[in-house]
Parts: sequence; C-alpha cells; structure tokens
Amino acid sequence: MHAIVLAGGYATRLWPITKNRPKMLLPIGERTVIGTIFETLEAEPQIDDVYISTALVNH
Repeated sequence: MHAIVLAGGYATRLWPITKNRPKMLLPIGERTVIGTIFETLEAEPQIDDVYISTALVNH
C-alpha cells in the first residue's frame, strides 16, 4: 500500500512561525512534524511506500 504526505502550501495561518522554516520542519517535542508523520507511518505494516507531495514556491 502507498501513503501520500501532503507537505505543500504556504502555511500562512502559522505566520510568522513559518517565516524561516517550512511547516513540516517545525518542531513537535523532540521531532519535526514530518518526522512524527513518518514515525506513525513506519508503525503501519501494510504501508510499503511513502510519497511526499510538495509545492514549488517562487518568491
């Protein structure tokens, strides 16, 4: 089974926290958001592949 992690977007609702760091790299305790997601997905034996969907940001 495949899993898709949606990691795109501008995270405008979290501004100014996301001014210098993408939302998925924000810390939650000892890990980042994406690290926590991957830890959860690794615990699921039926998931074989994980894809990350990101957005191209032009500033």
